[in-house]
Amino acid sequence: KMIETYLTTREVLTHIFMLVDLRHMPTEDDHLMVNFLRYINVPFSIIATKADKLSNNQQQAQLAKIKHALALNPKDIILFSSVTKQGKELVIDKLFSYL
Repeated sequence: KMIETYLTTREVLTHIFMLVDLRHMPTEDDHLMVNFLRYINVPFSIIATKADKLSNNQQQAQLAKIKHALALNPKDIILFSSVTKQGKELVIDKLFSYL
């Protein structure tokens, strides 16, 4: 309830960055959140974390599965690794585009 209230009452909220673990399929909570964000019409991006834990081929395969499961456009998801800094610049650029 607290998250719902926050997301629906913040007038300055222009974009949501939602984290998912690239190594796993989206959870039921992930599906609920994406559907809720679409319902309240708040733009969002998915940051698929822990990309460094998978090979490039595994990253692409899992990315395709997550895109399909959450019905995402390719521009809505960013591969990210805090270890290798993969995706860092993309996240920063997207963040600054909304500031």
